[in-house]
Amino acid sequence: MERQKTLSFNALRRILGIAARFNLESEKRKELKGNETSCTLRSHEFFGALWDTMNHEDQDAVVDTIMDAEDDETIVDYLENLPVSLTPDQKKAVSKLNFSRAMGRYCAKLHRECNQVMYRDFVDYSKAMEVLGYDHRVKEGSGKADWLPYYGEVIPESCMRHLSAKQNKEEAKYGKIGNPTVHIALNQLRKTINALIDKHGKPAEIVVEMARELKQGKKKTNEIIKTQTMNQKNNEKLEAELKENQFNIAIPKRMDIEKLQYYKELCQKNAAAHCPYCGRTISGEELFSSNIEVEHILPYRRTLDDSRSNKTIAHRKCNRVKGNHTPFEAFGSNPEGFNWEDIQARIKTLPKNKRWRFDKDAMVRYEKEEGDSFRDSSPIMPTLPRSLENTSPLSAQPTRSGL
Repeated sequence: MERQKTLSFNALRRILGIAARFNLESEKRKELKGNETSCTLRSHEFFGALWDTMNHEDQDAVVDTIMDAEDDETIVDYLENLPVSLTPDQKKAVSKLNFSRAMGRYCAKLHRECNQVMYRDFVDYSKAMEVLGYDHRVKEGSGKADWLPYYGEVIPESCMRHLSAKQNKEEAKYGKIGNPTVHIALNQLRKTINALIDKHGKPAEIVVEMARELKQGKKKTNEIIKTQTMNQKNNEKLEAELKENQFNIAIPKRMDIEKLQYYKELCQKNAAAHCPYCGRTISGEELFSSNIEVEHILPYRRTLDDSRSNKTIAHRKCNRVKGNHTPFEAFGSNPEGFNWEDIQARIKTLPKNKRWRFDKDAMVRYEKEEGDSFRDSSPIMPTLPRSLENTSPLSAQPTRSGL
């Protein structure tokens, strides 16, 4: 896996000579990711075989420079002083690379120390972390808190910070989860549990029942899995397209994949895409420039809706004109340079779950549907994303992709 970007579970079975099913394997997950960053830099057009002659510190420093440098020249200058000699073409190719960022619970140094303990003592991850003095498990009766804290204090890596006049001190300090339903549900759960603690004392056990998911049954669950699998395959196709010559993005970020998806939604019968607001053409070459931005159709500050169904792309200038308004609020009166009827015609290529957001009463409908959804599900704790499960209060630390 150090030398392959991916390794399928079927290949793992052949290598290990077993017929077992892996616990991470599912209809949506057919493989494990390897060291994508090193595999990319090991390619002939970048470092080639020279990559493996460098130590971890130098490799990390190269990736840091690629990710943090403000211009290509800074990267090229840094490569000049490395203990290995690259050709001018290799230096230029490396300077054009893009790597995605990710957050880990611990820094890269601690992960390396953990790997050494696992290899040396032949123990699993949790035991190795204990040896290093980090017990990430929540022990029964640990009594770490008398009340449930704001969720952002426990899982800061899952929160986003944004400016809002209505946010309280906790949200301003830790941020909040982008999904408004999850944000509300977690806060309501905290208030309920703390009210019970205030009246009856700390409970010995809390059982959270996923009533909505249980009610769905196997058929409905399978339909959801099928839809998620289809979306995943579509993302993989978009990722492959981004790696082709037109875009030449070595390791596409999630935002790159989303941007290409929104671009395709605006294309009419294989013709070029047009900005939904001003109508000017958006070319493939322009797509990943600073001139084109991902735009929240219904303003994020008013909805906290960061889902793909609330996003499209537009020219940066149009996005500035739109500001913190709905499309109708911003352009319904036909301000100079914009025509509402033309906007309505252009958005017909968008999916149905996006088109209604351009309606005159879109915010009223959104607020009503979100309110009804919460009232219907307020006693139920929604399924949390994997990043929110089995987390500890330990602070997240940035780690470099693949290293």
